[in-house]
Amino acid sequence: MILPGSEYLTRGLHAVAQSFLILDLTGLLVFLVFSLAELGSFTAELKYRRRYFSNPGLLLSKIRKSPGVQELPEPEKILATISLSEKEKALAEELLNLSLKPEEKKAVLQDFFNHIEQGFQKILEKTDLIAKVAPAFGLIGTLIPLGPGLAALGQGDIETLT
Repeated sequence: MILPGSEYLTRGLHAVAQSFLILDLTGLLVFLVFSLAELGSFTAELKYRRRYFSNPGLLLSKIRKSPGVQELPEPEKILATISLSEKEKALAEELLNLSLKPEEKKAVLQDFFNHIEQGFQKILEKTDLIAKVAPAFGLIGTLIPLGPGLAALGQGDIETLT
């Protein structure tokens, strides 16, 4: 039994579903671009770590070749060669310039490492979000086009199903 006006409702729902499909596919493209950017960042960091941290002497020679460093570098010269954020520089300089008690040095170092860990957590939050949301977008992108086919199957219309 077909209700009067049901074809308008069906067309309207089909238009809404197609609109969601366009948004879904756009979201999947954004996730793909972000994933490729993260893969490039991972590859660059992996190459850097393999080069400098597999051979500590290479990192020390890089520091020694920096301008103004001839002999074994002092902590201030090492900090000058490493790229740190403003907060990290301030904490490191405070630790080096002030004569602190061991407990105070420990507290400053703990704050320093907590700040660095928070930066890593922010990077991981983005990746975790994409890892959790992207499969849902993929499922939606599969189910939206499947809807009209299943409706046709229910009515026995094999041509629309294909």
